[in-house]
Amino acid sequence: MALDPDRQVVINIRQYIAERWDVTIKTVKPETGINREAVGWYDYDTVYLPTNRAAEAAGGVLKEQRIAAILDQGGHLSRRGGPTRIAIRWVPRIGHVDCYALRRSEFGRSDKETDPNQLHAVTGDD
Repeated sequence: MALDPDRQVVINIRQYIAERWDVTIKTVKPETGINREAVGWYDYDTVYLPTNRAAEAAGGVLKEQRIAAILDQGGHLSRRGGPTRIAIRWVPRIGHVDCYALRRSEFGRSDKETDPNQLHAVTGDD
């Protein structure tokens, strides 16, 4: 059974972010330095996906305008750029970049998943 295009967009963006996490989707923490190859960023609660990467991240399923509407209407954004603007225009510690501010809880790794103590507790490995 084929997935509907709206659902496929969200699935594809999750996969895009997961594949690039800490490789080309980098933390905004200042100690990590500048990475020219970055295609996105993240902080404690948000994954910043540049608007010009949205169609690529969504797997070419839909056009950027429709992708933005899906992210907004589906409650996938941690914040908007304003009442009439879906994308934000500023990424903290990065600068002026038009991005979709995605909820990290839906699109990124949580700190618990990357904590080795949590992994030990879940797997029971010694």
